[in-house]
Amino acid sequence: MTDESGDISMRTWIRNVGPINKVGFSDGVTDGQAATYQSSFDTGYEQGLNFGFCLGVIDTKTKFVQKKEHNLRDPREINCQICIKNSLEGPRM
Repeated sequence: MTDESGDISMRTWIRNVGPINKVGFSDGVTDGQAATYQSSFDTGYEQGLNFGFCLGVIDTKTKFVQKKEHNLRDPREINCQICIKNSLEGPRM
């Protein structure tokens, strides 16, 4: 009787502990994936932010240089707004 009850106890133990081990393993895998994915996401986010910031700086500098070159022109070609308005309206009497 002792052998039979020990055998039953062992099978019951295995039947009860098996799913617990599987759940524990599954939780460990999930936690490991979450930690790995989070660090990978953090690294990718940082790289993307730095890359986007550098592109923005380059774009801004390019636009500033183009605008600056466009604003440099011969001062003799600049007309005051009063003169332009008067020439469009025609002579006053």
